Amino acid sequence: MHSGYSFIFDFDGTLADSFKAAHWLFNKLAPRYGYRPVEEGEVEIMRKKTAWEFLAARGVSMLVLPILAMQARHEFTKHVPDIPLVDGIAEVLPLLRKQGHSLGVLTSNARKNVEAFLHHHNLQDSFDFVFSSKDVFGKDRRVKALIRKYKLDPERVIYVGDMDADIHAAQKAGIRMAAVTWGFQAREVLSALHPTWLLDKPAQLAEILPSEHF
Repeated sequence: MHSGYSFIFDFDGTLADSFKAAHWLFNKLAPRYGYRPVEEGEVEIMRKKTAWEFLAARGVSMLVLPILAMQARHEFTKHVPDIPLVDGIAEVLPLLRKQGHSLGVLTSNARKNVEAFLHHHNLQDSFDFVFSSKDVFGKDRRVKALIRKYKLDPERVIYVGDMDADIHAAQKAGIRMAAVTWGFQAREVLSALHPTWLLDKPAQLAEILPSEHF
């Protein structure tokens, strides 16, 4: 039994720098599903909206969301080598492991995509598990299911994510939340939801717990 905490990472936007790819795919599928694409000049405006505000502003039907998620998983498979790793992640992961923490991934992306991505960036040995769920709703249920499956202590779990949905999920699951500003949503959106920590650089992940915790 490890003596540290369990850091659970969201994938897209948190580990994988997939914002540009997601923007491209969202716009590519807009004509097919009848919603409004995001023009270049609108990107920063859209980043300042919550997930539901964003979808409403673009006219995306809730019925379309599962289809978009499926399309995104399929497209990611074809572009794994082209998706960059978030700058600084490769350096902080070994620091967290040296501190005695376990690391995992929680994602709605396909497990094979995540594993291929980690292997491509030589990070396949950095994580203890990849937990994938295709359910695009009820992220807190996925967090709780992950905790049950891997028999984690909720009081020693830290969820790392880049969206308001991640913060809501952590709060509903009763775990600590490290919200990161390098992903899909602007700092002000995340800050308004009062996560446990609000981080601007991956290196800060290794600094959030005092040494006596591990």
